[in-house]
Amino acid sequence: MALIKKSDVTKEKISELLNAAGIETIVDEEDGSVYAKPDGIDFGVFVKFDEERSRIRLFTYVQCKQGTTGEALHDFLSKLNEEYILVRFSKTEYEDGRTYLNGDYDYLYTFGLVAENFLATIKKFASVYIDAIRTEDQDDVFFG
Repeated sequence: MALIKKSDVTKEKISELLNAAGIETIVDEEDGSVYAKPDGIDFGVFVKFDEERSRIRLFTYVQCKQGTTGEALHDFLSKLNEEYILVRFSKTEYEDGRTYLNGDYDYLYTFGLVAENFLATIKKFASVYIDAIRTEDQDDVFFG
């Protein structure tokens, strides 16, 4: 197993790792994140770094249908959080009426990062997120 030392866990190194695994990335120099495009995984994922806490946050979102309120989405995301592992579901509701279903997961690398484990985690995270939506919103109440 390839171990990436804690000091070597950077946006550039993660981008290289993902690209080598067939997952195309975009590095955002302004906020220091990496976007894993949905070419080699089931759904696009943002990889955000918190060096102080030795934490990588996997984050993704999808916009809900127009008119979806946070109140309506509350029961849906509660069900997702009860039934699905790895993804913490939450919502963002803006004043202009846009509502999003978010998903996130914190990956700690206190002693370094095992490359294979990280790749498996990001792939599973993307898969669980989109599969949960497809399975639980088959009637296209919130999405579609």
